[in-house]
Amino acid sequence: EGEKFADQGYLTQLERQFAGVHVLGYPGINLAEYNLDNLQLSLSAAGPAANGLPVIYWHMHCLFEQADGSFKTVLRPDLGADPVIDWAYRTYVQRLVQITGRLEGLGLPIDRGNARYPHL
Repeated sequence: EGEKFADQGYLTQLERQFAGVHVLGYPGINLAEYNLDNLQLSLSAAGPAANGLPVIYWHMHCLFEQADGSFKTVLRPDLGADPVIDWAYRTYVQRLVQITGRLEGLGLPIDRGNARYPHL
């Protein structure tokens, strides 16, 4: 449908429709499978970088928690083999597991898996 993409296509029109809306051009924000092709990723002791600038946040696209608490990714093979992307997903999952453990330690119920998607 023209400029629309999935359920967020309206975002492409906001800058034209509303004064004061700005499109961020910084390469290290909202990194995801669908927008990495034009970026040079690197990893150093300081952390990940995109086009030489620090990555601020990733969109953990195609990451699914399974009912048993394990995690699966459904990334393009070339991206899954990239050491920077592997580091990002591995670090994020490790943190999720830590947080889940803390919540379980507090006696809070944990709903695992994603009922909207089939078991991977």
